Amino acid sequence: MNQMTFKEEDGYIVCYINGKEVSRAKKASAGASTQDVIDIINDQIKANPELSGTEPNLEGLEVSGDKYAVPQGGGSSLMSDIVDANGNPRFVEADGEVVTETSKFTPSYCKWSLSGTHLMCVLAGKVKANVYITSQSYMANFTLPSYIGSKIFPVYRKALESRVINIYDLNGAIPESVNFEFRYENNVISFVPQADIHITTDGYFRIQFDLLIDSE
Repeated sequence: MNQMTFKEEDGYIVCYINGKEVSRAKKASAGASTQDVIDIINDQIKANPELSGTEPNLEGLEVSGDKYAVPQGGGSSLMSDIVDANGNPRFVEADGEVVTETSKFTPSYCKWSLSGTHLMCVLAGKVKANVYITSQSYMANFTLPSYIGSKIFPVYRKALESRVINIYDLNGAIPESVNFEFRYENNVISFVPQADIHITTDGYFRIQFDLLIDSE
């Protein structure tokens, strides 16, 4: 089985595969960061597909901030076992909650995920023809762990951002465009239309809300 190990040498992160040096990258900061390591691993797997699934050995590398939490007995995976300094997972995803009644909206996707410092919430689905989804009604809620929520701060009132979202018919026409507000309160991000949604044909949309959060 292939072995991938790391060492710090003279300000560089050195990656060895089966005891042979394969890359040498200058550290981005005083201590190696999780992102430094992930970038090297991804580059090596891309160049050597046979390494996919290889469990990296980080014993020779002191990683600042985030670290790998290897469960007893091994079996850890590359992303799911990265935790921050407080032991909280840095790569996690979960379902959101669709609030709008199914008689008005058929969801096809409603999830949130955290990938390192990148938080993303996504809602997609079909607005049914000839119904009203009223302005200021909450269409979806994404409940986050408090260690993520504590790093999110609204820009004004409860709002993080507002953005116009196009609603498409099956031919690609846009029968409706609606401004959505992305709100935050008590560890919950919500998608809220700022005008009534009412179209005479089935309409489809996908909303992706992204936010960078502090890694500490």
